[in-house]
Order: sequence, then structure tokens, then C-alpha cells
Amino acid sequence: MDCPNMSQLPTIETLDCDGDPTSLGHRWQRWKRALEIYLLALGIDQPLKKRATLLHTGGLALQDIYYNLPGAHVQEADSPDVFESAIKKLDDYFSPKQSFVYERHVFRLLKQEPDEKFEKFLVRLRNQCSKCDFALKDNALIDQIAEKCTSSDLRKKILQLGDSVTIEKVILEANSIETIERQLKEFQVIKTEQVNRIGTRTNKTRPQGTRTDNNRCTRCGSENHKCDDTRCPAKDKAYNYKVVYYPGKNNIADSLSRLCPNHNSDSHDDEHHINKIVEFARPMAVAMEDIVDKSKSDEDIQLVKSALSGNNWDPKVNNYKLFEHELWLHGDILLRGNKIIIPTVLRKQVLASAHEGHPGIVATKSRLRTKVWWPKIDKDAENMVKSCKSCTLVSGPSLPVPMKRHKIPSAVDVENRRMDLEVYDKDKTAKEKGKFIEDRKRKAVNNEINIGEKVYVKNMIKENKLTPDFSPTPHTVMSAKGGDLNIQNDETGQSLRRNIVHLKKVEGQWRIHNENGKKEDGNDEIDTDE
Repeated sequence: MDCPNMSQLPTIETLDCDGDPTSLGHRWQRWKRALEIYLLALGIDQPLKKRATLLHTGGLALQDIYYNLPGAHVQEADSPDVFESAIKKLDDYFSPKQSFVYERHVFRLLKQEPDEKFEKFLVRLRNQCSKCDFALKDNALIDQIAEKCTSSDLRKKILQLGDSVTIEKVILEANSIETIERQLKEFQVIKTEQVNRIGTRTNKTRPQGTRTDNNRCTRCGSENHKCDDTRCPAKDKAYNYKVVYYPGKNNIADSLSRLCPNHNSDSHDDEHHINKIVEFARPMAVAMEDIVDKSKSDEDIQLVKSALSGNNWDPKVNNYKLFEHELWLHGDILLRGNKIIIPTVLRKQVLASAHEGHPGIVATKSRLRTKVWWPKIDKDAENMVKSCKSCTLVSGPSLPVPMKRHKIPSAVDVENRRMDLEVYDKDKTAKEKGKFIEDRKRKAVNNEINIGEKVYVKNMIKENKLTPDFSPTPHTVMSAKGGDLNIQNDETGQSLRRNIVHLKKVEGQWRIHNENGKKEDGNDEIDTDE
């Protein structure tokens, strides 16, 4: 391939030899790099042609310096490479003109401008860093970026990387932060809102024709003229009347006065209205026939019926007596306000229906309160949710137990020691306060799991995302000491030692160990008879 001639390529700029003498060495290094690229592009490889191109493109100032340097201009017979000899002499001439102390001072003063992109700031730092003769240029660049960049997020990221930070990572993080900030600005819509100034009117007089009590005509009621105006259409008429104005606060026109008259002469069906209330209060999971049938055989409801009719309350139904003014009967169904009182045998079914979908305690209570009621309904709802196995397996762990300090030395233990009692009391108070604060942060409570009760063990390794927090296999508590419990698997008999935070108490059923070591099955049923 033929090399292009000099007319096909733009020439490089001449070397500025008369500028700032402190940066002359750096300018020479940059110009020399441009010259090497220019010679390579033209395909000039002969030393004489390369030296001639050097002097031609360098300008008259560089030629004056070159020809005045001793031993710079040599003949081809005296040196095998006259171009390298010239470059060496010029390097020796320009190198002493470079002050590294000053260049480092300039480097430390560089900072990123408010609207300057990181790439331009990095280019300025690299150019100045090449003049400073740093041993570790990347570390100097990282230090200057962390100190003088405008982005606090980039500075935070550099500190997070610590000793593993590199200039490549800093550039990547800076570009990412700038891209995110630019995208966030595009989401923002700047709306200019103008607020009109609110002034006060100094002229207190009303314009002509506005409504006032004095301007109202007492003949026709018009507000555009007075009663003695000759333009009044009611003047000199055969009738005479007076219009009286009442302010709005004394003449309130409510919505009922504007209703059209009701021509429907049908009487209101009270029985139909009550049936609608009862039907709305009925739980969807229980048929109305079942509520009526079970209410007839429910002992508490029958006692309440007798008490309402004879005002003789049995002690068994004292829980209902508190609401005697809210209780009423519709056939065989007992209601409190607009809520049906569920018979005892149907309460478990209603509770199970309210807990469908496994909502929490608050949601279950909210569902029940909309339609039904019975004494201690909130307590029964809480017991229902706590005894639900599915809810227990996915619920949070048990709270830790409070910290226990070692025995505090008594006066007898320390009477032979040389110590300041005031310092000892302050130290004791500080430690007690620290223990109290840490227990409050950890929400520590006393151990509520006793020996013989059933617990679920937390799954430390989950097979997949559908695995519950606790294993469904029940374990029996064999012994307990503070927050450490020894438990036994009911299926395999394996003994384990776990902290209380890794256990969840089973509220529904458990086995009680008697003194003889035998196991007795027990059920913790929801008490609905209360």
C-alpha cells in the first residue's frame, strides 16, 4: 500500500517554545508524541528525512534552539541515526525546564466544576498527573477524585471499596452515577405555578345595584332600585304587600323541604325490614336454619330470653347482662344491635370461616365484628389464630430472654480490696443500665415455654422459597435453662439443644410429662363456653 504524501495529511502545530517555562517540558513531550504519529502516518523512516521533518514542523523557534545546542546537528557520517541524536539533545534541553514540585501543586488544586462531566475532569487530571512524575499515578488520581469530585455518592463508593479500589472501578462507578442522575432529571417535570397577589380593597362602598337591605324594594322585592323609585312595576298597583328578608342563618333550607311529595300510600313493612337486617347479619358459612335450630337448644340463649322477658338474670349469663339494653329477639334468634349472637356449637365453625385465608388476629376480629357477637369473642379469635398450625409455621420466632449478669460481689467479698466505692457504684449502675437498654432493643421477655410443652423447630436450611420458617414436626421440651432448651423429636426421638429464638410454641396441642416419666396426650381446646 502506498504511503500518503505530505499534502494529503494536515500538518501538526508548531512547538510553543515561548510560553510558560514551567510547562515547557510537558509541551515538548506532547509535541514529540504527535511528531512520532505524524512520521508513522507518512511512512518516513530515513533518519535524515525524519530530522528534516522535525525541524520543519517544529517551527523557527525550535530551529533556533536546535542549531544553538552544541553537538545537536551532526552529519550522517558521524552518527548512524542523526534523528535520535537530535531528539536526545532536545530532551536534555527541555527536561531541566520542568518543575515537578510546581506541577504537583497544580495537580492538587484541580477540582471538578459543578456542571463538568467526570470524563473531562479525569482527562484534566491525567494530563496534569503526567507532569508530576508520580510513582503510583493511579493512586494519586484516586485520591484527587475522592477529595475534589462533586458527587458525594461516588466519594461514598470509593470509601466502601477500601483497599480494593482501582481506577477502572472508580471510572465505572462514576459513569453509572452520572447516567442515573441524568435519567432522574428526565423524570422530573418542572411546573411553573403563578400565584396572583391578594390585595385589600380600600373602597368600602358597594357598587350601585348590589344587594343590601336598604336597596331592596319592599314592593316588588327587586334589588336594582329602592321602594320609592318611580320605575318600580308594583308602584300604584291595587295590591299592597311587604317583602321581609331573613338571613340564611335564620332561614335554613334543608334537603327535606325540597323533596317532592310522596304519593305512595303503602305502609312501611317493618317485618320485611327486620328480616333484611337479620339476613345481612347472618354469616355466609352458616345457614339460617342451623342458627335457628341451634339457638332453640342453646342453654345460654334460652336463659337470656327468660331474663329479657322476666328481668330475672341467671348468674351463668352475667356476661350478657352488661348489654341488656342492646339485646333483642327476632323469633328464636338473639341479636345484639344488628349482630347475631351465635350459639355455642356453631362458634367454632364461624371462627374457622373468619380465619379462612389465614389472616392475622386483627383481620380475623374485624371479620367477626361486622356480623356476629358472643361473650369473649376477641379472646376466642386470638386463641384460634394462635393455635393455627399453618400460621405458626410461617410466623416470627420467639423473643429472646433477658440477659443475666453474674453475681455481684457483696461487701464481704470486697472488704479486703482497695477500691473506690463511688467508682464501684457508678460501674454497677452503668452496667445495669446497659443491660436494660440491650434487652429493650432485643425486645427480650421471660421464657414462656415450659417443660413438657410442644414446640416447632426453625428450619435453618430452606429447600426452596415455599419452605416454611418452622418445621411441622412437633418436639417436646425436656429441660430449660434460661434461653437454652433441650427438646426431643416426637417422631424419631432425637434430642436437640436449641435457643428459644429458634423455637415456636405450639398453642394447640401438647403432651405433658408426669412424674413417672409417662406421656399423656392433652388438648388445648378453645374455650367457647365462657
